[in-house]
Amino acid sequence: GRAYLGVGATDAANAANSPFGNGGATSTVEGALVQNVASGSPADRAGVQQGDVITAANGQSVTSESDLLVALAHSKPGATMTLTLNRNGNTLTVRAHLGELPASQ
Repeated sequence: GRAYLGVGATDAANAANSPFGNGGATSTVEGALVQNVASGSPADRAGVQQGDVITAANGQSVTSESDLLVALAHSKPGATMTLTLNRNGNTLTVRAHLGELPASQ
């Protein structure tokens, strides 16, 4: 199976005018902007919130949504992924216990 985090993300650099922007700061932050978090998902349990920008996954820099997808592709279900987040200009680190991607997705 494939690792499942449970976020819908887009490139933060492209989302400066997004309704989820961090008070205009989004345009200076590179990463994967979290647009939604699936209820009960690994990301939800780890405390990831809509509007967070994921800037690193397991110590690897995340500058776009595709970087996050690559990090997930290299992870296994059941593994723990350490995510570095930018939330309103503050840096947070959370650990998400990855699930398995549901077959329907």
